[in-house]
Amino acid sequence: MPFKGFIVKIFSFSFSSHPNECESYDSDEVDVPQWLNSHFFRKILTQYFKIPELRFVNVKFFPASAKGDYYMSVMFRVVVEYEISKNDDASKIFLISKTMPEQEGPAKELLDESHIFKTEIEMFEEILREMGDNTSFGASCIYHSLKPQQVMVFEDLLPLGYAIVRRFANAEELQAALTKLAKWHAVAQSTKREIQNCVNIRREYRENRQENSYYMLSHGDFHLRNIMFSGVECLLLDFQMAHVGSMTSDIIYAMYALFDAEILREKSDELIYNYFQTFLNTLNQIGYHYQLPSLIQFRHQMIKKEIMQV
Repeated sequence: MPFKGFIVKIFSFSFSSHPNECESYDSDEVDVPQWLNSHFFRKILTQYFKIPELRFVNVKFFPASAKGDYYMSVMFRVVVEYEISKNDDASKIFLISKTMPEQEGPAKELLDESHIFKTEIEMFEEILREMGDNTSFGASCIYHSLKPQQVMVFEDLLPLGYAIVRRFANAEELQAALTKLAKWHAVAQSTKREIQNCVNIRREYRENRQENSYYMLSHGDFHLRNIMFSGVECLLLDFQMAHVGSMTSDIIYAMYALFDAEILREKSDELIYNYFQTFLNTLNQIGYHYQLPSLIQFRHQMIKKEIMQV
């Protein structure tokens, strides 16, 4: 039975006034799954707030990505209005729900047997939870489940002033992004469980570790669609492709996915140097005392990997 006084509104995204606007979204991001409803959000928010008498007023859904963003998951921006008691004014919480595609097609076929949700949940449960650094790496995850549906619910960073940059990042934004990546790499490196328990360990690390090469927990999909900026502060999104592999893989990917031609030509050495110094400084700050590569060894491994990928 639906909860009394709870209204579910699935916005039409003004399709009537803009006939071609529906073409801006994939079909999965227009049709909200039936199970993603008032019952679902009442359950998870009652659990999250630990307030059994939580009363819902309204919930609204919006697409959280546009066609061409190429996210593997289906995401909705969700605004929930609720009351703690009858005498209180309604409050709002802004959320992002992330689910698997339900529309039949190539995306669903490709992802049905994947482990991307298991990987990301593991990042939050086993890795991010153990990171001793005070740095915030991404949005807070308030709920996750693999059964009966694969779903994660996060705080929405947009109302907090963060946004995705839909252009090449400038030098200051790249500095912020690579600083955050360096801290992610360092704090992850300081834990040992990611090597032993990470669900996605690249074959090279398992079977063919290269001499004088270093391995770490990589983000795996470090591009501008997975970074949100607020000025020069940034947070990372989407840990579904995280894996243990070469420590240079995220940097090499970033050079071609984030850098424009001018920055690649004129600023890449400086940006990589600052990334590496932040990586070393963060490890020192958190008391990591194991062997580390020098900058020369790091750059050598980068060159070796780039040659192998050509």
